[in-house]
Amino acid sequence: MSDILELFKSLNDQLQVSNDSYVYYEEETGKIIKISNRQNHEEGLDILEVSHDQVKDILEGKRNTNEYIVSYDLSLKQLALKEVTYESDIESVSSSLHRLPVTQDFYDPDNPVKERVLEEIYDGVNVYVWIPRQQYFKNSLVWFNNNVYKLKEDINSEKFDLNLADLYVESVNLTDEKIILSDIKLEEHKKEYVGVFVDVWYKELKHVIGQHVWYKGTVYVYTEDQEKNKPFNYEAVEPLVSDVKLYDDENKHLEFDRIVEGDIYLDNNQLYSYSVSETNDLLTKKNILFYASDTEFLIYDSKIKNFVKALVTQKNDQAQLSYETIGINIPITTFSFFNKGDKVLLGKKIVQISDVDADIVVIQNKKTKTWSVRLSNSTRKFLESTGYKAHDKLYFSITAKYDPNILYRTIDFSLMNLLNDKVQTYNFDHDIENTDEVSVYTTQFFNLYTHEILS
Repeated sequence: MSDILELFKSLNDQLQVSNDSYVYYEEETGKIIKISNRQNHEEGLDILEVSHDQVKDILEGKRNTNEYIVSYDLSLKQLALKEVTYESDIESVSSSLHRLPVTQDFYDPDNPVKERVLEEIYDGVNVYVWIPRQQYFKNSLVWFNNNVYKLKEDINSEKFDLNLADLYVESVNLTDEKIILSDIKLEEHKKEYVGVFVDVWYKELKHVIGQHVWYKGTVYVYTEDQEKNKPFNYEAVEPLVSDVKLYDDENKHLEFDRIVEGDIYLDNNQLYSYSVSETNDLLTKKNILFYASDTEFLIYDSKIKNFVKALVTQKNDQAQLSYETIGINIPITTFSFFNKGDKVLLGKKIVQISDVDADIVVIQNKKTKTWSVRLSNSTRKFLESTGYKAHDKLYFSITAKYDPNILYRTIDFSLMNLLNDKVQTYNFDHDIENTDEVSVYTTQFFNLYTHEILS
């Protein structure tokens, strides 16, 4: 009896010392054939060494071998024992959703630069470069002296007043890196009621039948004469159009209004409507550096070493482009002098520089209206060097901006196709996919993903 006890004790000691098990599986499918505490070569099967705890439930009969598979774990970058999941189910990604940070393609594809990540921070924020005597409005974000400020009130001054602004983002640099014009806005001033001459109403003047006058935001037409030095007679007029702003007049002592998109306004006795739209036709392939407003932009002229302000307007169906030299010194720095982590203003977006490309880049191409994916060079080399053979797919959810609960669609990409340079693209299904009002979510297997927008 003592010999038997010693034998069991010896076996128990061996089990406690050896805490490893060996999973025998089919290479092509990852299907598990058997699990053993011994490692012996068997033809047609590969072997994965795992800890005993990982397969304890299987060995004790609590779980079945067909509930597991041997597959390549992208986060661990090695083969691993994984529970069988169905990635095509949307629920499978909801447990560990990761929103991809937004990056922008600011560069001319005909003049490519070295690989790097420029992540847009403060997503959706537009920043304008301050220049003297330029009109800026309350709550606008304005770059001045390597900082970005939020204005506490409207300004239009010769010098920037720090008392009228709060610091929003510090240490934001300007660079000579050029970008393609993609979202310059066209101001359209369309003449309304052509042939109608509208006077500003004055108590001191006589008014006659058929005369059009502007009074307290409404344009009226007189249906009977009114003598001078009398109060405005509502019985003698009929309204033509209401909510009309007074924008300009020969009498500069009048109080003028600022116009915004959608307004009807009176400009020197003529009625106009004001709208803003995006255009690429008038300024195709201009290299825009910075913006002074949505409709005014700054171009750096390397010949004169100075900035030129350009304005696009459309009045009476005629597009006009005007230029004005800005007589101030705005400091700019060559892009190559910046380091990882530096913040830079490109166009009107604040971006942060990284010298390492993301593992996976999801590309929203608004030019071709397609989605695609790019592997970084380092990720590609790593997967190739490790003999990656699994047939994993990358799944992405296209949702409302910052809201994974509003799902527009899901798309998937084969890693094997990406490694073999097989291009796979998806056409946009919805108009909103061609805007900046979407986010991309995924389960995070790789360390770094980015959502790149090509405009």
